[in-house]
Amino acid sequence: MTEDAAPLVKATGLVKRYPAFTLDDVSFSVRAGSITGFIGRNGAGKSTTLKCLEGSVHPDSGHIAYFGQTFAGHEAEAKRSVGFELAGADFYRTKRLSTIASVTARFYPT
Repeated sequence: MTEDAAPLVKATGLVKRYPAFTLDDVSFSVRAGSITGFIGRNGAGKSTTLKCLEGSVHPDSGHIAYFGQTFAGHEAEAKRSVGFELAGADFYRTKRLSTIASVTARFYPT
């Protein structure tokens, strides 16, 4: 990947306000081949940032792009290529992995 290639994900100026918490001006990018982790104290905004990135929380301002395209307007396309796990996966303990994969695969075209 060249230095000029678009990052896999780029967040610019993300802001999300709640009554007791504000995610304030979060910006970062992740390039192909890199490993990125969010480290911080409880309540620092790690989960809120990830929820903004996966679309379950809409930021009050800022921009998100995947593969050089804005997330707004290309959400379905981005979600076909990106996966998130924000908490423990609570699968059916008595089901085989192949059964779980067969059921969840129905939600994704590829």
